[in-house]
Amino acid sequence: MVNHIAFIVDGNRRWAKERGLPSFEGHKQGFLRVKELVRTGLDLGIKCMTFFLFSTENWNRSREEVSYLMRLAEQIINQEIENLHKEKVKLVHIGRKDRIPSSLALAIDKSEKMTQNNQGLILNLAVDYGSKDEIVRASRKVVEKVLQGQLQASAITEEVFYSCLDTHLSPPVDILIRTSGEMRISNFLLFQIAYAELFFLPCYFPDFSLEELKKVLEDYQKRERRMGK
Repeated sequence: MVNHIAFIVDGNRRWAKERGLPSFEGHKQGFLRVKELVRTGLDLGIKCMTFFLFSTENWNRSREEVSYLMRLAEQIINQEIENLHKEKVKLVHIGRKDRIPSSLALAIDKSEKMTQNNQGLILNLAVDYGSKDEIVRASRKVVEKVLQGQLQASAITEEVFYSCLDTHLSPPVDILIRTSGEMRISNFLLFQIAYAELFFLPCYFPDFSLEELKKVLEDYQKRERRMGK
């Protein structure tokens, strides 16, 4: 059974460039693909899907591109949250909220509160996310619990640490998919993918179709996940 599929969304700009389109169009098509994949996840009974949309390093891109991505994320969330809520999807933001535009942070907060009791698919949107940053923030939470007397240092376990991660509501990742032909993890869910099956695909994310996902799932079923045994 597949509980959690995570996507490193990659290739939007190259997809647009090869078609003579502005990079913004590639990002727009990428967001539409996320929407379609969530629908597919619901149909397949997937418990959790995570999409890496904007990394802590992506702030190094042009101000124009960053602004567009933030506006687009806000627009899509506002447009889709009612439908997601009807489908019992629980929307969760992973990453930092202190650096993104306040209007996007408010849209995320509203969506998280609206869907917090939903028991369907967990949809993690990674915006201003970096795994090393997440691990540092989780470590601070653990230390604070120890200092406040809520936790003994000897009682710190993997489970305790996991409970302090942004993804504490989600199961560990079963399948990690990266599109565009790149073969890197790029600071994404380093703790959560410890035993994930990795798929590095040549297609750009806007071209990642239902058929591509079916091929990944078929391949996954053939793999032997020994978990160290």
